[in-house]
Amino acid sequence: MHDRRLIELCGLGRRVVGVALGSLAIASTVVGGRWLGFSTQDLGTVSASARSVGDDGLWLSHLWVDGRENEADVQSLPPNGAVVR
Repeated sequence: MHDRRLIELCGLGRRVVGVALGSLAIASTVVGGRWLGFSTQDLGTVSASARSVGDDGLWLSHLWVDGRENEADVQSLPPNGAVVR
């Protein structure tokens, strides 16, 4: 009786360890894949036309994407290279 119970506990332990190792393998694949993707995007030569004035993340809003703004709105923008704070 005692031996049978011990064998059942070992089987349960193997299952728990197997699930834990499987979860760890999936998590490491996801994290490793993201790391690899983010680290390879900076490879290569930077184009001469790629320049910045220090405001790379300037947000103009969705109105510029969907066409709600017109030519007058475009003319009211600051000249190329001007920094607006």
